[in-house]
Amino acid sequence: MEKYVYKDVVDLVNIISRSDTEEIWGVRENEAEECLFPEKYQKDIENYIANDYYIIYLSGISILEQSKAMSFKGFKFSFSSLNENMIEKVDQPGYYLVKIKRRNLGFISDARRLMSSPKGWRRANLREACEIMFNIFFVDQKKIYQRDWHICPDWENKKKILRIRFSILNPKEIIMENISTNKMSMNLNSITIKRL
Repeated sequence: MEKYVYKDVVDLVNIISRSDTEEIWGVRENEAEECLFPEKYQKDIENYIANDYYIIYLSGISILEQSKAMSFKGFKFSFSSLNENMIEKVDQPGYYLVKIKRRNLGFISDARRLMSSPKGWRRANLREACEIMFNIFFVDQKKIYQRDWHICPDWENKKKILRIRFSILNPKEIIMENISTNKMSMNLNSITIKRL
C-alpha cells in the first residue's frame, strides 16, 4: 500500500531530463542518458503541492557559460559583487530532486546565519539555482523567483548572502547579487535540492 501512495505522488512530479537540459544549454554529453532514480527519493516528497517538486538534470555548466547561452535567447545577466571564481565555477552534472519553494528557509537567525535545510537537503548554490530557474522556464514555461529571492550562503564571507531572481522590470533579465545580511529584504525563499 505504501508504494502505491508514493507512485501516485511520483506521477505528479515534473521531470526535466538530460536531453531537455542539453537542448536548453547546447551541451552534448557522450554517455547514454540514465533515467533510473533510486526508489527511496519518493519518501522525500512530503505534503505535495502542485508544481513544487521536480526531478531535474543539471548540466553543471558555469554561470558564465549560462549567460553566454542565454544571450542568444535575448536574456541579460546582471551581476552585483560576484567574484570571478563564482561566475566561472562548474559542478558535476547529474539528476537532482528539487523543491522550488521553502519559504520557512527565508529567515536569518540572530547570529546572521541562514537557517539550515531539512535533513538530507541543501540550498541550491547560485549556479544551480540559475540553471534550475531557466530549465523550468524553458520546459514548463513557468517563471519562478520573480517576486521572491532565492538565497544561499556566501561561503567566503559569512556576513554576506548570495541571492538571485528574475527581474520584475525586465522580463529578459536575471539578477544575481552578493549583499550584506544587514540589507536583506522580506521576500526571501529557497530552492532546496538532493542529489539522486
